[in-house]
Amino acid sequence: MSIKNTEKNLEAALAYASRSWKVLPLHSVINGECSCGDPNCNKPGKHPRVKNWPKVATDDPRQIEEWWGQWPDANVGILTGRASGIFVLDVDPKNGGDESLDQLLQQYGPLPSTVISNTGGGGKHIVFAYPPNSDIGNSAGRIGPGLDIRGDRGQIVAPPSIHALGGVYAWDKDHHTDDVAIADAPPWLLKLLQKGTKPKHPRKETLPVQAPRATALPEALKKLRLEAQIIASASPGSRNDQLNKGAFLTGQILESGGLDEKMVASSLLQAALAAGLPKAESLDTINSGLTAGKKNPLILLPHPIEHYLAHGQKGDAELFIQVQRGQLCLDKGTSKWFIWTGTRWEEDGLDEHIKRLVSVVGIYEEKLAEKVTEATQLLAEGKKSAANDVDKETSRIRERIAKLGNSPWQKNVVEQAATGEDSLAIKGDEWDANPNLLGVDNGVLEFNWQAATVTLRPMQPDDFIRTTIPTPWPGAPGTYSITDLDALATGPCFQKFLLDICGGDQDKANYLQAILGYALTGKVTEHAIFILHGPEGFNGKTTLTNVLAHVLGDLVGPISVEMLLQQAHTRSAEAASPALVALKSKRMVWCAESDENRKLSSSEIKRLTGGDILVARNIYRPQASFRPTHTIFMLTNPLPDLDTNDAALKERIKVVHFDQRYVVNPKGPNEHQVDTDLPDKLKEDSSQILVWLVQGALIYGKNKKLPECPAVVKATQKYFASKDVIGKFAEECCFDSPGSKLKASDAYNAYQQWCEEEGLQEESSRVFGEKFSKLFKKKRETDGIFYHDIGLK
Repeated sequence: MSIKNTEKNLEAALAYASRSWKVLPLHSVINGECSCGDPNCNKPGKHPRVKNWPKVATDDPRQIEEWWGQWPDANVGILTGRASGIFVLDVDPKNGGDESLDQLLQQYGPLPSTVISNTGGGGKHIVFAYPPNSDIGNSAGRIGPGLDIRGDRGQIVAPPSIHALGGVYAWDKDHHTDDVAIADAPPWLLKLLQKGTKPKHPRKETLPVQAPRATALPEALKKLRLEAQIIASASPGSRNDQLNKGAFLTGQILESGGLDEKMVASSLLQAALAAGLPKAESLDTINSGLTAGKKNPLILLPHPIEHYLAHGQKGDAELFIQVQRGQLCLDKGTSKWFIWTGTRWEEDGLDEHIKRLVSVVGIYEEKLAEKVTEATQLLAEGKKSAANDVDKETSRIRERIAKLGNSPWQKNVVEQAATGEDSLAIKGDEWDANPNLLGVDNGVLEFNWQAATVTLRPMQPDDFIRTTIPTPWPGAPGTYSITDLDALATGPCFQKFLLDICGGDQDKANYLQAILGYALTGKVTEHAIFILHGPEGFNGKTTLTNVLAHVLGDLVGPISVEMLLQQAHTRSAEAASPALVALKSKRMVWCAESDENRKLSSSEIKRLTGGDILVARNIYRPQASFRPTHTIFMLTNPLPDLDTNDAALKERIKVVHFDQRYVVNPKGPNEHQVDTDLPDKLKEDSSQILVWLVQGALIYGKNKKLPECPAVVKATQKYFASKDVIGKFAEECCFDSPGSKLKASDAYNAYQQWCEEEGLQEESSRVFGEKFSKLFKKKRETDGIFYHDIGLK
């Protein structure tokens, strides 16, 4: 970066500070690489040089001059949100931002004139005044693909910073900060930014794409052959244009016509070669044309329009199915309609499925216009009789259009469209049925366990994902290996917190990543329940699960501890079980601690961790079955009782002990200063935590088993021992005494006496020896058998 440019950056930073915008220095781009020195940096020139930047960003000229004195080539960042009085709509055209914004403007109206920055990567930052009494955070793609919001604790790269691709950030000439006032955001945009509100994406003018057919339609193959013939016979000078046009036209009907894309590309290439076009150039043209065509899909109907007109409501229903397949579906299990927004399925709460009949009307209106033109042409040619015949057809079409405006007709058409095998109805068990798919805020993660990779791609209607994670994936679309994720999983606050609650035990931290990653897979092959145990509280268990709930949203959630404990009365198998229904589609569930002396229900834990199909029903609903995808975590201070003779139960239990504490005045070696802001700080690492979890899932998928963790093995064995009679004897009558030893016979005699005093049935000396030796080291010596490092109280 030249001296002139570095001076401009400082000058700009001071100018922004004079507007009371909080400024911060960002890393710069040097020879195409980020100045942070990380060759794999995924945000070159975009991330802050200073720590705790949301708090240290400033409008103090002295601090700004000090920063740019230290880093003269630093890019300029502006803290967004309440602190600077602005929030920003970030439009990324590479991820469909322009199209998403156009859809919103068509639906809600134009944006007011306001300040706009053109980013160095081809996007733009649209700046609005931060509204009073509001709470605007940061989001990626929530209001539309390629549309991000930068609010509180967010930041943007500001002009005249340099982009990694070499472009320069610059204020738009017609929307410069010196010429245009920052406008208030329109009410519709603020409403979309409210928590839980999502835009209803309008249907494109072209008809929605259909799900691919099992076999190609004859009309589609005919169209492909026709385009190939036109390309092959094209004259010099028009051949490449004709190839591009043919690829575009076939791309439009690729899915609705059931055409195989590789077959289409091969046919078009053969035609191009026959016309004399070079292969490499032709392949580029074909790929470009097909891609453009797929973005502007058309419906290819399997029957002529007269077929649908002749079959009344049934014909309209057939046509409705053709144009709305993959866009609408009726869940027969809940009797609810769902709409594909373009990025995800959402429940239709406003009868949008009825309104979608306009797509059928549109087809009839298009045919009507053709018939009117045809009749006019026939009259002009003096063919009155033929024109009259066509007029009769137009009358039929007009009558049908009128009927489609009638509510009873609409209701019947929609009902018929959701009836039968080839309909818009689904059974309901299709939702979230594929555990290898994970819906995130900006797409879907697809796991390949064999290759140990995960791929971020756009979500498709036939993924049938309803439960999505509210957190965006921080990387670009593409495939990632386990090691690729190291660069994305760098959440410094979370990583420190994780190691702190594990007492610096990296093996335990790795084990937590493995079990949480295993839970994220939706697999239930371990048949395990994990008990997170902290005997004194304030040890990070709840903080950990709360941040996981923030990251994973509806994919996780709490359950009642009563589901896992023995009950005084047995419930009828026919009774409603909403708590069991709530487990459907969950990946992680957790319960709070139980009262002391409550006992685990062996049968229920085996049922809920066994992996078998679960049968449950909500109140006033019929029974339904579902495949479990959940892993259970119990968060508790007192450990529950259990049947220590039930080996199958004990095999399922894994205890993770948390012995660190967060207190106001830490004194002991296992105590840390409590930080009331810690939950908010951890949430800032949400995307990185998601990557860390996905990495844990891939590690589990690769190894197909959980790692051994000595601390977990020890805590689990200690739990089992403490819950049997011998364990209680050890707890009440023995103490750790390094260097001391106790003769085995004396230990057993003391145990017998204790059992007699407590009125308990004693175990044999053999059983006592087997169990007691798991608690204290046992050694045979010349003068007998002794337990070491133990004393009797």
